[in-house]
Amino acid sequence: MRGSRSLIHLTKGELDAFHDDYLALLACYARGPEDAPDDARPVLLRWFGLPAD
Repeated sequence: MRGSRSLIHLTKGELDAFHDDYLALLACYARGPEDAPDDARPVLLRWFGLPAD
């Protein structure tokens, strides 16, 4: 298991760009079980960008 938490200061536009970049990164690794290596396991990922104030 891996995890990370951060607090950064972003504008609305930067948060939108971060979200788009996150989705693009997921697309780089996305594949179905038929294309996955034998040792690959399903992994649940969640991403939230919430104002902290």
